Amino acid sequence: MNKKLFIIAITATVLLTACGSTDKKDSKKTAENSSQAEITSTVSEDISDSSEKSEESSAVQTESSEKMESSSAEKKKEKTVSDSSKASKEKNDTNNTIIINDQNYTNNTTDQNGTSTNTNDNTSDHDGGQQQDHTDTKKMFEDSLNNVSVEVGDESIVETGTVNGRYYRFTIDLSKWDEFTTTDDMLQLSRLFWQSYPRMYERYADITDPPTDVILAIEDEGYEVAEAGGNFVHLHDQWLYSNPDDYDCIVHELAHVIQAGWENPFLEYSSYIELFADVCRMEYAMDNGYYNDNSWLLQTVDGQDTRKTSVRFLVWLDYMYSNGDIDIMRRFCEVCYNKKYSSAEWDDAWQEIFKGTELEGKTADEAWELYTDSDFAYLSSYSEKGETSVLLQDYDIRGKF
Repeated sequence: MNKKLFIIAITATVLLTACGSTDKKDSKKTAENSSQAEITSTVSEDISDSSEKSEESSAVQTESSEKMESSSAEKKKEKTVSDSSKASKEKNDTNNTIIINDQNYTNNTTDQNGTSTNTNDNTSDHDGGQQQDHTDTKKMFEDSLNNVSVEVGDESIVETGTVNGRYYRFTIDLSKWDEFTTTDDMLQLSRLFWQSYPRMYERYADITDPPTDVILAIEDEGYEVAEAGGNFVHLHDQWLYSNPDDYDCIVHELAHVIQAGWENPFLEYSSYIELFADVCRMEYAMDNGYYNDNSWLLQTVDGQDTRKTSVRFLVWLDYMYSNGDIDIMRRFCEVCYNKKYSSAEWDDAWQEIFKGTELEGKTADEAWELYTDSDFAYLSSYSEKGETSVLLQDYDIRGKF
């Protein structure tokens, strides 16, 4: 690199000299000589620090190369997501013809923030802007949700209705939606809410005072499936794309909203928080478990072999010992929510839960032995869509609640 610079300088000098006309005035020759001197001086300075510049240039080139590789990888990643999104939108003919925001999926583009942009012609509003016509989507939802009012906006679907004299509001937040979850999925999730949440609310609301205004945000915020906090439920936008029948994961999250915060120091096991949510998932599954029992299993005692891990044990307690006067799971919820007992005092907690039933006076371990000796602990909870599992053939769990 140094040699090249030096040769360029000499060559420039020779060319300038050769091109000079012999009959030009002395003043012009003087100017040319001055210019040659400046070039030589500049090259000389370049030579003295060329080593440092060469190293800096190499580093810049390396960094540039890395950026180009990273950019290429990002573009490949974006293409993969785009292709996956397209596959999601085309996964069946029904979903292709249903539109959200009255925009056909094939005519939508999504920017880096997940904002959907319609390329169709829209009706202009009185201000000259673009105004979406959501009439078809609104009608589709209202036809499927009896006695529920629906308003469809560019970034939300808001549903309101009254169940057993109580007003509920359910909002599907689409501000971060990337179009993996289909409109039909959203309709099923809406049906799930209106079937399940009011029933859970009626059973537990006087204990935990949960909200009647619930928001479901469909987005990708880093969690794998879904989560809940306050009156918000978050569903990963790609979860139903990968697990198309797992709508009832939202029953689980709505049960967390019903819980309204249980604290570990007052639970025998911290796992009770999740076990309660899965009890609700089993008992309040949408369409009597049409989707749930095909995709989610109530584990037998072989799979969940302790009280710390067993959802089925709590379902067994609820089914076998709750009646018109005594509600085992309400008692369980009340003990957990009201912080009546520390984790070390749960022998007394179980006595309060069992009071007035055939289990009164027994320990939780003795109740567990009764459970493991029953066929309830082993029968399969799996069924094909539209059929009834072996467990539910013998024990009508959902019919009781």
